[in-house]
Amino acid sequence: MAEYAPHPGFSKEINRASASMENIQHPKFPRISFDKSIFIAEDGQGEKQTYHDLILGIIEKYGRDGKLVLKPNEFWDVSKSTKKNRTQKSAKKEPSVSRVNKYRIGFLRDKQKYFYTVVDTWYNYWKDQTGNDFRIKYRERIQLPILQDSFPVFLFHAEMIITIFYPETKQIEYKEYLESAFEFHANLAKKYLDEDHEVAIETDTRVAKKSKFYGMDRYGQLIVWMFLDPWIKEFFPEIWSVMSRYSRRINTNSKGVIETFFSFSIKKLTEIYEKFYGKFNLIESEP
Repeated sequence: MAEYAPHPGFSKEINRASASMENIQHPKFPRISFDKSIFIAEDGQGEKQTYHDLILGIIEKYGRDGKLVLKPNEFWDVSKSTKKNRTQKSAKKEPSVSRVNKYRIGFLRDKQKYFYTVVDTWYNYWKDQTGNDFRIKYRERIQLPILQDSFPVFLFHAEMIITIFYPETKQIEYKEYLESAFEFHANLAKKYLDEDHEVAIETDTRVAKKSKFYGMDRYGQLIVWMFLDPWIKEFFPEIWSVMSRYSRRINTNSKGVIETFFSFSIKKLTEIYEKFYGKFNLIESEP
């Protein structure tokens, strides 16, 4: 079986010799993993069951120890087979593939809405894992609400990429990855906002009509991929080249695969960590 190593091209070299014990985060709880048991179809009917079956098939073929684990060069085959199988299975019941895609987008939107209701759990998770209060740090840097709202969704997707493609990443490297993802999002957001100020007057908390963020859906994925696409390109170019094959950006089908993983896992994962933190009364809510 191939060895899954941390990404060798990570730009910030970690000097383990100089890392004191005080600076090493010792989490109280385990990092997330995408075990097959956390992917749930809920009502288990129709398109939900089709997508759920596809995920379990991917884990059976490519996974390790019952977990969703992929090598970068396997993702293209996963993306192609997912599109083909989804189309074939759905066509038996519904001739319009666009309707199936519309269903998937609606289901994703529902799960993003759900994520916003449980975001405290995930900020607590990242604080436990890294020692960073990313919510406070981000809001000190960026005041625009739609960016504050989209940041934790981006960070969860970044965690998915690390966990699925590089599951052997050590804790100190994982911490560096998430801190770099935070810096990347905040810096790019600042760049976008500076560009907006050049074409339209806006306040820190209100989007101007000429802004690139004007009219964006808080619960949509467009704003998430505005940051996730270039982040993957910079830190995981091998994955990005597979996801963006035949395109200058990560293509729609590749996005759909990642979004499907998110949609079918977020509820069960949240419930697991709510139990962890609730048991020890460690959940901190938004101030």
